[in-house]
Amino acid sequence: MKINVMRVSVIMPALLFLVSCGNPNGENSASSSALTSADAPGSVLPADNEPREKQYMVVDLSGGQFAESYSVSYLEQIPAEGWRDEYKTSNLVLRLIQPGTYEAGAPQDEVYRDQNFTNRWRVEQPRTVVIEKPFYLAVFETTQRQWELVMGTRPSYFRNEEHYMTRPVEQVSYNDIRGADAGAGWPTNNNVDAESFIGRLRAKTGVTGFDIPTENEWEYACRAGTQTPFNDGRAVTKDDIGDGMYHSHPNDIIAHIARYYDNTPEVRLYYDINGKNLFVFGLKKKYERVINAPPSLNGTQKVGSYQPNNWGLYDMHGNVAEWCRDWFEYASISAGERIVRGGSWMNSAISCRSAYRAGCWPDGKHRDITGHGFRAGVF
Repeated sequence: MKINVMRVSVIMPALLFLVSCGNPNGENSASSSALTSADAPGSVLPADNEPREKQYMVVDLSGGQFAESYSVSYLEQIPAEGWRDEYKTSNLVLRLIQPGTYEAGAPQDEVYRDQNFTNRWRVEQPRTVVIEKPFYLAVFETTQRQWELVMGTRPSYFRNEEHYMTRPVEQVSYNDIRGADAGAGWPTNNNVDAESFIGRLRAKTGVTGFDIPTENEWEYACRAGTQTPFNDGRAVTKDDIGDGMYHSHPNDIIAHIARYYDNTPEVRLYYDINGKNLFVFGLKKKYERVINAPPSLNGTQKVGSYQPNNWGLYDMHGNVAEWCRDWFEYASISAGERIVRGGSWMNSAISCRSAYRAGCWPDGKHRDITGHGFRAGVF
């Protein structure tokens, strides 16, 4: 089976790194339970070879987990009535992102770049990245209803019955999304487990390029042409962003673009896994479980509630931290974690910056109330 190579060039002094999407030898090394990317990145095309020039791809998930297939259609522009809730529940909408070059990472003088972190300079090292081919990326984070339709489960903490459908799914691991067997092979190959979320999307749409983004693709899409700490393009000072990782600040610096610490009313309440105790930064309290709290009180917010970036993507900062394909590595160190980007509803603005990098075990064994989510793409 022929597997083309998608290259993302990372240009650093005297070095050129190429990250391939697929097996450069053209060999299918996956087990029988794997789905392969047969023609990536041309696999952005569904079986009928619909042109990749359409601005939006829409996948109809309404048939649920037992549907034989999910139909794929295209839109030239946002509907006149905007993105209705159907595009956040029964449909999955993705936007075409054109190739380009950008400066990833953070300059040394970016506010709080080094705050409370060892080797933050290496973790967020500036570098020039070239995205060589177009790709599609979901306009919204994957919601609980979309996950439920594809996988048949409701794993999230914040599952208030009235609001759960349009809130982002959380408490899903890298392995849930791509698989723990064939799906663990990136970057050697682009295979996924057949029964993973991505595996099911590939099988039911015929679009074998479905995946989650690499962190270079994620940051490129997040920044959307900006080089500021956040993707609204505004300059940020130390006075704007607060006193540290978990300190709030009255300026609400990103309240217009993100669900995060400073605009989540009860974010200071943190409960144990049994839901019996809540903590106010170490002060234990008896309190009712908050998993059924509506977005107005606690946890994640409905996707698309805040201002999008220049490319029309919502919640790239905050709400849920988003899994990326890559290993979390810096300074030639790898701890066996996969990348998560963007910060969450429980993080301060510092941890929601465009350049901020973090890692988590792919099986999600360190998951907690913050959880992690993701957005799908076609590459």
